[in-house]
Amino acid sequence: MGLFGQSKANKENEALKAKIQELENMLSPEQQNIEKIQAEISRLQTNKNNLENEFRVLGSQYTQFQTDFSTKKGQVMQLDNLVSEISRLQNSKNDLEKEVADLSAQVEQHLKDIADKKACIVDLDDEVTLQEVSLYKPVFSFTKATEYQERLAVIREDQKRMISNGTFAILPPYFTLDGSAAKGKKLISDTAKLVVKCFNSECDSLVENVKFNNVDKSIERMRKVFNDINKLVKSFQMELSTAYLGLKIREITLAFEYAQKKQQEKEELRQAREELREQQKLEQEIRMARERIAKERKHFANAIKDLQLKADHADSDSRPEIEAKLAELQEKMVQLDAEEKTVDYREQNAKAGYVYVISNIGAFGENVFKIGMTRRLEPMDRVDELGDASVPFKFDVHALIFSDNAPELEAKLHQRFYKNRINKINDRKEFFKADIDEIEAVIKENYDKVVDIEKIPAAEQYRESLIIVD
Repeated sequence: MGLFGQSKANKENEALKAKIQELENMLSPEQQNIEKIQAEISRLQTNKNNLENEFRVLGSQYTQFQTDFSTKKGQVMQLDNLVSEISRLQNSKNDLEKEVADLSAQVEQHLKDIADKKACIVDLDDEVTLQEVSLYKPVFSFTKATEYQERLAVIREDQKRMISNGTFAILPPYFTLDGSAAKGKKLISDTAKLVVKCFNSECDSLVENVKFNNVDKSIERMRKVFNDINKLVKSFQMELSTAYLGLKIREITLAFEYAQKKQQEKEELRQAREELREQQKLEQEIRMARERIAKERKHFANAIKDLQLKADHADSDSRPEIEAKLAELQEKMVQLDAEEKTVDYREQNAKAGYVYVISNIGAFGENVFKIGMTRRLEPMDRVDELGDASVPFKFDVHALIFSDNAPELEAKLHQRFYKNRINKINDRKEFFKADIDEIEAVIKENYDKVVDIEKIPAAEQYRESLIIVD
């Protein structure tokens, strides 16, 4: 296109722009507003889309938050439940602690009451085992019961002297009654007399009933009575003196030991009498044995003399028979000489005798043996005496051992089985819990001759009685 054409086209463009401008100017303000609104709508739509995107994100976050919240809420509820349970358990613990404290206080009070009541109890039952009581250790060391009796009298005189001079109690220096010192003094005097009378009455009862199984409890009871009385008269500013209590304790101790010593002397006297009876019976047996030997010797001597006369005048046919009878009588005379020597030996040797081991299962049970000795010429006489009316059945003999020193053999057996004594207080009671094989072994250790031991007791009457019962 040439320059002319180019110029024409430019003019047409300019005309079109002018026309467009004219048309635009001709647009109404409403149309312009619409465009603005559309543009705004477009902008808002874009914002809406952005917000929706944000809302979806927030929705997801909210959902997650709700999930987390529910989880946390469940945990919080569990925690609340645990807190409630802990609170309940704490309350229960507090209640239990209070209940335990109350029960502990009650137990403590009960124990105190029991201790107080035990102190008031004096056990008078004789059937108390050694495992339940402690062995009493003597306070005094007198050798005779009369010495205990004399000291007891001295202590009781001291008590009377204290009551007489008023030193048995500590009294208030000044006391009035209704404004009167004389009345107050009389009241204190009368009260003191009543107090010491009550205390003496309690002590007398304890002294009268004291035994080996309650001596310590009796002294404890005496102290408690002393303290209780002093508490009762405390408002009078009065109390029994400890010196008077000391005399009472010495009195009950002496009274007990005096009774023990009397029993001991009684047992020793009984033992001495038994030994004397044994000696008298031995002497009687020896005397009777001598009489029997003398009588038989005289009889045999006369018979020998007669036979010798017959032999001097006998023919050859009858002489052998006479000589045989003479030999028999002469042998009996030899036996009598041997018996007489035995009697002489037993009479001169005070230690010779028999140690016996016997049992009575019907009376004392299995494996209980009496181990003793006798100097009797016939030891079974002593065994038969032991099985008299005091036991239901006769004793069975397990061993009879003659010894030149029977007391020594008996002592060795007693010493070996000392811990097995049935009566652990009175050593004169010769019963032991032991095995017969052990007894046999000890005998063989201390006796060099053969001893026959009967290990199984016959106990005929006892066994027959069992059959009848069955």
